[in-house]
Amino acid sequence: MNAASTRWAALARAFGAALLVGAPLSILVAITIPFLTPAPTAWRASADPAHRESLTSWIGMSPGVVVVANENESARIISGFPFPCLEMPRSDVATRLTGSAPTNVRAADPGAVVHDWSAVLVNSALLGLPSLAAILLLTRRRSAAGPLLLAAAGAWLSLGVACAAAAFPHRLPSTDRAWSDPVEFSRVSNVRVGSAPAESTGFVATATHTIASDVVTFGHSIPTPQQGCPPLMRSRASYGWPLRCVSFRETDPSWRCPPTSPSQPLLSLASGSPSLLGFTTNTAAFAGLGYLPVLVLASLRRSRERRRLNHNCCRACAYDLAGVAGSAACPECGTPRA
Repeated sequence: MNAASTRWAALARAFGAALLVGAPLSILVAITIPFLTPAPTAWRASADPAHRESLTSWIGMSPGVVVVANENESARIISGFPFPCLEMPRSDVATRLTGSAPTNVRAADPGAVVHDWSAVLVNSALLGLPSLAAILLLTRRRSAAGPLLLAAAGAWLSLGVACAAAAFPHRLPSTDRAWSDPVEFSRVSNVRVGSAPAESTGFVATATHTIASDVVTFGHSIPTPQQGCPPLMRSRASYGWPLRCVSFRETDPSWRCPPTSPSQPLLSLASGSPSLLGFTTNTAAFAGLGYLPVLVLASLRRSRERRRLNHNCCRACAYDLAGVAGSAACPECGTPRA
């Protein structure tokens, strides 16, 4: 086995070890967050299929936690950092977190289940890579920690770019498109629209695309929604560069029904779903860009050493080796000639 294949095998083992360290760490963080996070201060109605498609379903968010309170089912706590990955319907935690929910919540005590395996893997990488790198640095294994630190920086940078694209959507040049025909919109976007309610005045769909985001809002327009009607406008958004790595699928905040108090939309990291392919590609891209200066400097150093050796000089200090035996080290700095 040559040196290159040995090096790649060592990198693969290091990344596998990072995932093994990050997986239990991400699960532990997801279990701990609901006990420490404050109760949501604002709730909003949801008619999204991911949230039980019910008028009595209400969603509240705290840092690292999404709480779904349903009048007819057990409250669900979806927690994790940075992405929600574990569902924990515990009665004691649910009672505390749903204390301000506008529904009568009945909580149960089933065991925790994985909510999103992609989120588990992404969280494992985001938490495991820097954790294992820190362990290697503490044990003075800097050469092994370097690639992990570079990969961790690439992973967190890809997440940061997606968050920046979501936080500042109007700072990038964009292209907009609108539809008034649900059939044409469904054909282009592969999204099932659903039938129009009797009180609707027409179909509205808009799409905004930038270099780092794709946002689509669609639904049937109702001039003045009545109390008790479901939200009809939906928004789907994906963020990231060069590939989209974080996606959201939520009800548009301007169509809350019945009205609720939140002033901010639910479109935040706590309700996002990561794309494993997007995160892997973006992490590799950013890590490769970070490693490019190292490759350039190493190439320049090797070129300089070859040039000095061709001129019979020391490859380290450029001392003239004329008259020095061929196998002897440099008399100036002691660097071997070979």
